[in-house]
Amino acid sequence: MLILSENDARMLNGAEEAMCAVAAVFAEKARDQAHIHPVICEPIGCDADFGVKAGASVLRPLLGVTSGGCWPGDSALGLTNHQSTAILFDADTGSAVALVSAVYLTALRSAAAAAIATQALARPDSTSLGIIGCGSQAMFQLDATLLVRPIERVCAWDPCTSRLQDFGRQVVALGLAFEVKDCPRNVAGAAGVLVTLTPSGQALIEHGWMLPVRVSTRWEQTDVASTSSPPRRWPQRRCSWTRRNGLCGSANPNTLSPRVRSSTCR
Repeated sequence: MLILSENDARMLNGAEEAMCAVAAVFAEKARDQAHIHPVICEPIGCDADFGVKAGASVLRPLLGVTSGGCWPGDSALGLTNHQSTAILFDADTGSAVALVSAVYLTALRSAAAAAIATQALARPDSTSLGIIGCGSQAMFQLDATLLVRPIERVCAWDPCTSRLQDFGRQVVALGLAFEVKDCPRNVAGAAGVLVTLTPSGQALIEHGWMLPVRVSTRWEQTDVASTSSPPRRWPQRRCSWTRRNGLCGSANPNTLSPRVRSSTCR
């Protein structure tokens, strides 16, 4: 059985590979060639949540299960609050074929799914990205968005000043403009693409705050510190994934190019 560590995952995958893989699965799901099973998620005490997600690919053929959840106290230990482990099984025999430490891959996958939605729904000329919640997931979201839209400016809000400042330094290091906003409403009003990364159980954004033809994506980010390993980057490749894979303006997964459908990146 193949065993992959977090370091292995970081060496083998980046934002672009994740987007190709997620786009391929979306297309397979639309063609009934992939199946998603009901999610199980339960509190386990100590404010922690543990869940199990499973799915199957008809084309591979593989079965997969991801187990993990949120442990809010992990940040005090120098860990990310989100923990995840994946197991792959041979669909023909039921034998386990891979055990993968999937904290990094979960962050990549979440960002990839949001970026694919951005590519399909946001205006092609969107140059501003708004982020509400600047924990460890924020840079993953930014990196993936840069592959599908020509982002030049990032505006953000977070209740933690130090987390906001740390994110801002990373944004500026990429050569992008960074603006701190004093509330979620001002982020929403200034962003062509909006991403919320918080554990809030209540709505943070009101419909009237956003101008028409904008896209908002949501991911439940519960980190209280930026403790995850940073995403792997390719400098000077903004919008390269969109240009190469011919997805501009298409929300139909069946229109994905053959290369994306086969989950092959170059």
